[in-house]
Amino acid sequence: LASTTNRLLYQALKQLDLVSGGGSHVLMGLTGDTTPTNVLAASTTGLFVVSTAVRVTTAGTGGTIDVDVTWTDGTSTTVTAINDFSLAATGYISATTFVRLPTSGNISFTATRTGVTGSPVHSIYVVARQVA
Repeated sequence: LASTTNRLLYQALKQLDLVSGGGSHVLMGLTGDTTPTNVLAASTTGLFVVSTAVRVTTAGTGGTIDVDVTWTDGTSTTVTAINDFSLAATGYISATTFVRLPTSGNISFTATRTGVTGSPVHSIYVVARQVA
């Protein structure tokens, strides 16, 4: 079931790439931290909605994951979209962040795992879409 769900989420996110002013990034089968990754290189200013999701597909015996969304709105801004989500059980969590870009800039994300024990595996789905 997890494989089918991941495939359906991946296909839906890839379709969003076809929408003007949007971008998506899907990372599946992860076993470590994610370095800063651009989800959208914005060529215009405006308001964006960034949806972030994490699915733990293989539980470990401990640890958590945080996903941060970063952009520049005059100063560098980082918001923890997903905070301390457990890697000790399979599960899914999602969050939405509103981002205002007063000048052109990138929207990126990072994921950090803390206190990991066992061998958890997770997937990350991030979609950024311009709404105004």
